[in-house]
Amino acid sequence: MIYLSNAFSLQMSGGNTTSTEPVGVEEVRRECVTHTRPSYNDEGGSALTAKSIVGHADIAKIISGLLNCTVPVNRQSVCMEFGDVLYVGQYVGPRLPEGCTTIPEGAKIEWYKVLCGETPAKGKENLAAAILRQQDDQKRKWNILGIAPERASEFLQNEDSAFCGFGDEKGRDAIAKELGVSRKILDMLL
Repeated sequence: MIYLSNAFSLQMSGGNTTSTEPVGVEEVRRECVTHTRPSYNDEGGSALTAKSIVGHADIAKIISGLLNCTVPVNRQSVCMEFGDVLYVGQYVGPRLPEGCTTIPEGAKIEWYKVLCGETPAKGKENLAAAILRQQDDQKRKWNILGIAPERASEFLQNEDSAFCGFGDEKGRDAIAKELGVSRKILDMLL
């Protein structure tokens, strides 16, 4: 879901992780507004495709002018879900005079994109899965070399000793020969 708002509250993240980045009004127009071509019975125009959760009437009027489409006022609380995007047009400046439809002098709208990511628990599950995959990859490497994974640290100590003892890398050449693999394969696996 794509939302358009004038503010972002931490409770909107719904316990998920979020990332925020500044964006330009052009991106907001591109992602939140659709432009229709004129047909024989209308003039065409622009329509908001994002769900408005703009809660301030005067800010909604100002944003409408900036996006060239009607942005309805909608004081609704939302709880973002994974993959949702929230575009925030944050007013920065002096208090708005009531009924204002344009940005007063010395004020501006700063635009931000808030991306909703995974819940921290889901992120930990994904991290755990990635670690297990990495461990499986290491086991496959040792199997290719014909070394039991539980002997890997002993092998690496010996390999380091052999390598460090010979500046011309004869240590690794000897290990590759002993294992029956090419030096290129040994170097790739280590």
